[in-house]
Amino acid sequence: MGSKYSNKSSVDNKEKSTRTLFLNRKRYRRYGHPYDQRVGKDHTMQVPESIVQYQPAIDLIYEKPLYGKVDPEGNAIQPIKSKLAMLWMGGGTHGDFSGNVPLALDFIAHAQKDFFREWNDAVKAGKTKTKEGLFVNPTVARGAADFVVQYQEHITTQMSYFTGDYLTSITTPYKHRALNISTFDHFVKEFLRSIDDPRFPTKITKTAFAICEDSEPRNTALMFDIGAGKVGDDNIKYMWLEDPNWEMFMKLAARYGFVVDKNIPWRFIADLGSQPMAEYMDMYETNIDLLWYTHYDRVYAGDLTTLKAQLSLAYNNYVAQYPYIKKTDTTWIGKSGVYTNMDMISGVWPTPAATSIKYEILPQLIYRTPTSQQELELQYTDSDWMQLYIQIRNIELGYPFDDIKMHYVADVAEQLWKALDITQGMQYINTTFAEYHLEEHDFNDKYYSNNAEEALQDASARPATSANGNFTTGGSRESTNIGGGGAGGASGGY
Repeated sequence: MGSKYSNKSSVDNKEKSTRTLFLNRKRYRRYGHPYDQRVGKDHTMQVPESIVQYQPAIDLIYEKPLYGKVDPEGNAIQPIKSKLAMLWMGGGTHGDFSGNVPLALDFIAHAQKDFFREWNDAVKAGKTKTKEGLFVNPTVARGAADFVVQYQEHITTQMSYFTGDYLTSITTPYKHRALNISTFDHFVKEFLRSIDDPRFPTKITKTAFAICEDSEPRNTALMFDIGAGKVGDDNIKYMWLEDPNWEMFMKLAARYGFVVDKNIPWRFIADLGSQPMAEYMDMYETNIDLLWYTHYDRVYAGDLTTLKAQLSLAYNNYVAQYPYIKKTDTTWIGKSGVYTNMDMISGVWPTPAATSIKYEILPQLIYRTPTSQQELELQYTDSDWMQLYIQIRNIELGYPFDDIKMHYVADVAEQLWKALDITQGMQYINTTFAEYHLEEHDFNDKYYSNNAEEALQDASARPATSANGNFTTGGSRESTNIGGGGAGGASGGY
């Protein structure tokens, strides 16, 4: 399955010139994947029609970067841990590359198990094109990533930059502001200034991080990897795309409701809009409409609690590292007493008769005091935190609201909070801001529409064949001649 854009050089993309890398990325994006090589795009590529028919893929970089990161209403989401199950490892000789148990949502783990079992039976029966290659003995290299752990690493880095380089670096023009931080309130004001600085990464809230490109797609628990490699190296990608068993593996994957990541051909993603995956969801008492409530939590629900904890932790760490402010003031000792620069600023200054005898430099130490959650609860109301949260979200999204709009959002959110509960107020804030981050990613109501069903329907209309070691091309898993597995097949334990 050759491609004229397949570069067999051993040089990694990162070692090539910027122009060459740009051209290679453009070619791969447009033509590198068999899913893109259909009639009217590039007639010079010799790609079997069957691959075009059965080869759905999802582009998580350019087309659907929010896939699994938001629900159909645009709320940032994260998987409920109790809904995760272990992916089946029976087909391979090694486990998760990170040493962790690879996980996915329960119905996806079930589908993956049936999928791999049928494939392994096909390999043993000699019904694949070859008994060698990358797909002969597939196993799960990586499953779901931990969103909570990843966010914690992210926010720790951001806060460390603020309390370190931003406030203390000699090169920063804002170093003098650190001298004004003597209380938690001062700390928060400087923090707001810092995230408004273009040099400072502005993904502070969990909601903002959940939908940004730094949030690993595997956080969604909708996918698993059966290999590893440098995502920027097209040579590695073509090793997978040109494997003799690629076409057959993709056909069977589609029958179990999986599609491949266009930019990572060793990654398989649950096609939530497909009929096969709908059957597995039904076995776990959910569907494409209920899934977002049965298997996911809204990230915004914990945003305020997280914000309080992270800011207080960062402040206390700052206090521990820099326990006091050392200010040096010029002091005149005169006939009428002792005077300082602050006296001059306030208008209290010795008259000419009180001639200064001498002056000396006297350091002043102002000690910072750490805070606690109890003190913060007494000092700041939920309304205060909600307004701070709105300010931060507005900065994160590039100021879509002016001050009047922000005050209005805060007032409505507070009314909802007092009339119902704080979650309703947070939901209103999140919904109000959602349209701005969704617009950026071209999100619409068809984001989770079926990707594979059309190909499967096309296949069911064509006569079945099992010649040359190919799978039969019936429109459902039950019609395959290999294994007979499917949503109704053996489930086994996890």
